[in-house]
Amino acid sequence: MSSEKKERSFVIDAIILCVITLVLGGILAGVYTMTKGTIAQRQADTDSKACEKVIASVDGATVADAADDAVAQANDFLTKHILNSSKKVEEEQSESYSKYVNVTTVKKLQVNGSDAGYVYIADAKKGYGGSISFVLGVYNGTVTGIEITSQSETAGLVVELKSVSGITELDGACARALQQIQERHYDEYLRDEGREDIWAYGIAFYKKRCRVMAERI
Repeated sequence: MSSEKKERSFVIDAIILCVITLVLGGILAGVYTMTKGTIAQRQADTDSKACEKVIASVDGATVADAADDAVAQANDFLTKHILNSSKKVEEEQSESYSKYVNVTTVKKLQVNGSDAGYVYIADAKKGYGGSISFVLGVYNGTVTGIEITSQSETAGLVVELKSVSGITELDGACARALQQIQERHYDEYLRDEGREDIWAYGIAFYKKRCRVMAERI
């Protein structure tokens, strides 16, 4: 093939790739536009259920809307207070709470119609793989509960390996590996780190063959 034909072929391939990229980008944008309302509603429903959970330990507790400036006041508090210290500062510093947490919504916690605390919907900015959204209940200065509502963390993985003497034993070995992970609680240390999304993998080998089974635990 002549250099001119090669160059023309490269140009055509580049154009095709650009067209494919534009088409896929348009499809993704369209899907996002169509689903963003549904996603937002689901998140709102999740937040609402989490609010109920974090106040469940308080008899007669309900959640009500807080003042319009409640979010600003909460974030101002985070900005002017330093981790591991009661010291108040005039402006944000490197170790102030606001470096790690941003409050997005504040609700009043009421008991029998009287204000008794707050429920905070917030984002922790520095998770392993991104921000973590959570709901925190506070009653008379005491935390009543916390619920994780969304997160972009890398999934935790637990793997058990098996070696078998025949190819027909691969499936059974994978199943036994998954059962062993569950029975011996191999996921415990990941849960102690606060991970919620954990996958177990059972992998069995026979010579150059292998079989993999996975399940969320």
